[in-house]
Amino acid sequence: MDPVKVDGAPEADTAGARRDLLGGVIFAALAVAVVVFGARLPGDSGIFPVFIGLVLLVGAIGSAVTAIRAGALSRSGPGLFAGMDPGGLRRMAIAAVGLVAYALALRPLGYFTTTLIILIALPPLIGYRRPGLILVNAMITTALLYAVFILLFDRPLPREFFLR
Repeated sequence: MDPVKVDGAPEADTAGARRDLLGGVIFAALAVAVVVFGARLPGDSGIFPVFIGLVLLVGAIGSAVTAIRAGALSRSGPGLFAGMDPGGLRRMAIAAVGLVAYALALRPLGYFTTTLIILIALPPLIGYRRPGLILVNAMITTALLYAVFILLFDRPLPREFFLR
């Protein structure tokens, strides 16, 4: 049942707003790390990471501001994870571990091999059950990344293990 205020207007979902605020803060920290990392790269190779980091930062700030306006800082209401099913938390943890594994596998396996593996392996682990669609998505996404980074921007990426 949806919570309702006395005057009949829907009550703010403070737990959801708090999760959005937490997500905004986490992504803002990630964005700052990306900007700092990109700024330290030699020559003009940091332009793209800095740009992506700044775009991510703007989105994170927007998410945090929206969450604050929705009552994320309210002292009343349910806790941070109230109303969230345990499966959702499990999927978030699996996705986080998958992203860390992705980052650790980039150098030894290569950018495109690692990307293809994570795009095929992660969706079933978090609950997607359409293998054909997952495979098509992984292939198209990897091909688009190749087109953007190699053909369009001519940027070096971690070399594939089988090409070394």
